Amino acid sequence: MNCFNHHNQVATSICKICGKALCSDCAIESETCIVCSKECEARAIDIDQLVNRNIKSVKNSKQAFLKNPDFLEHQIKTTKSNGGFWVMTIICTTYIWTTQAQSIEAHISFASVLGILLFMLINNALKFKRLKIMKNNRYRSAPVN
Repeated sequence: MNCFNHHNQVATSICKICGKALCSDCAIESETCIVCSKECEARAIDIDQLVNRNIKSVKNSKQAFLKNPDFLEHQIKTTKSNGGFWVMTIICTTYIWTTQAQSIEAHISFASVLGILLFMLINNALKFKRLKIMKNNRYRSAPVN
């Protein structure tokens, strides 16, 4: 293949942006690649900055944290211990309610509190289940060496 500008010289590289074949005289060495002109060099720098921003964004995303085994294990342990907290809170609330005076206001208050606590317990159980599924899927999709 010959140079785009010098048809009698052999091309030694290709512009990263426009794909032109370049001889050693025409090739401009940019920060990260070979280009043919200042315009292509500016575009290459812009593209590299965009790619680096995207890489940084992905590394800081929720999905990246969830793929981190330490983070996922911590979430599973925390969620599991929270489940015990909600169960104990429901037991204590029920005990306190049964030992207090039984007015209609007490029944309404207890039903409201118990409903909220049960909602939190169910929500916690569903979160635990989702985390376990994510952990299993991550290990299942991991390549085997």
